[in-house]
Amino acid sequence: MTPSEFVRRYRGLTVRLDGGMLASIDVHRYLTNTAGNARAAESKATWGKIHKRMKEQVTRDTMKWLEGHKSGKAGPVPPVSVEWLVARIDPAVTLPLLSAVQHGKGSPAAFEVFITLAVRYKLADPRHLDRFADRCLGLDGSGFISNYLVQIKHLNAGAVVSRSAWSYDDAANRRATLDSVRRYDLLCWADGSHVAIIDTVPVAREERVPALSAGARPTRTVYTCDVVECDPVRGLGVESYTLESVNAITRVFTVRRRTGPPCHVHVVNRNVRP
Repeated sequence: MTPSEFVRRYRGLTVRLDGGMLASIDVHRYLTNTAGNARAAESKATWGKIHKRMKEQVTRDTMKWLEGHKSGKAGPVPPVSVEWLVARIDPAVTLPLLSAVQHGKGSPAAFEVFITLAVRYKLADPRHLDRFADRCLGLDGSGFISNYLVQIKHLNAGAVVSRSAWSYDDAANRRATLDSVRRYDLLCWADGSHVAIIDTVPVAREERVPALSAGARPTRTVYTCDVVECDPVRGLGVESYTLESVNAITRVFTVRRRTGPPCHVHVVNRNVRP
């Protein structure tokens, strides 16, 4: 699975609600889920309510079963823990992975379980799940990268919550030249604020530059490629980037989106092979 294919998995969620009904949700934008972001606060508050009500359900159903057992009319075995409740919806989603949703680190499967529980406990209207998703589901750059690496078996799922953007900037594996950059390399912002992944093979082209001095070369070779990222402003998606130059000593690349100021990044080879 390529990074852009994984974006489609995030955008098109399929939620199995109690009673077996399936709901398809087109998540329009995953904005960065960080401190100070309204979506982050909403997500954290919603998770707190879900977790509380799961614990209440376990207690309530256990007491009901014990009362029935004493009278000889015990029903089905009650949920033994909140972990059990989560596993009944999706065995692949653990409680820590579900909790990661509030930190902007949720996987598509974790988001689906999150929505199922929100509907169960009447925190979301099943008729307007797209609105709930746009209000509560946040994702940051490292959250997407980490879950993508889990998807292609390059990272253990348990490491998702602890990974930040700067943790992917591996100095020993930084690219040093424009022509050495490859598809699936990571772009790690030099200030540690963001991380993204190259989705297509970088293509060289000649770009005209103003002559700075007599005899200066009128063109330079740059590389263009598609990059997948969860950006604080645009949300999750694919963006065209131009790799303009690299400092041979610091290995800091200057890159540029189609719009906006240049960005300064390290390009890191993680030997990703989808």
